[in-house]
Amino acid sequence: MTLDTSTMSESSGASVLQHEETSLRTRILDRMNAMLSGRPTVQNVVEEEKELDEKESDEDVDPNIAGPIPENNKLFAGFSFLLTKATRPLEVDSDEITDELEPYMDPTPYYKEYIKQQLVAGGGTVLERFDLSQLQTDEEIVLMVCNRPCRTERYIRSLAANIRAVSHDWVN
Repeated sequence: MTLDTSTMSESSGASVLQHEETSLRTRILDRMNAMLSGRPTVQNVVEEEKELDEKESDEDVDPNIAGPIPENNKLFAGFSFLLTKATRPLEVDSDEITDELEPYMDPTPYYKEYIKQQLVAGGGTVLERFDLSQLQTDEEIVLMVCNRPCRTERYIRSLAANIRAVSHDWVN
């Protein structure tokens, strides 16, 4: 698209350009929405995770699988933890399963609230949100606890901040 601005005054040219820019943005957003139709939105994923967390808290936790609540309150002393989890199952063809992927194919259940209880009872601190100012302390080691590598914002930001990710099985 070309716009001949030689016959326009400066003020009318600016308004035409603003209109064209707005129109272009609208078309781009419409095209993106059309491409993404049928795919989950961020809002849907967040709502789905909340529903899973509520459902999970109602389930009975088996301490034989999830591990006991620590009696030693120094077990996790000096550690801060961020928690996240992947909610979607892995979609891998059976011929593509490697030794690295195999543990994630049939994982132990991830009980987020129970893991929080375990970490706090063991003397650790559970951080409710990713706050870089909280994470840059020399006093505590910060770890990301998750059920497997995932694409949550918290997980990716943790990796970018050089925070080590550990499996929830490590807590058990």
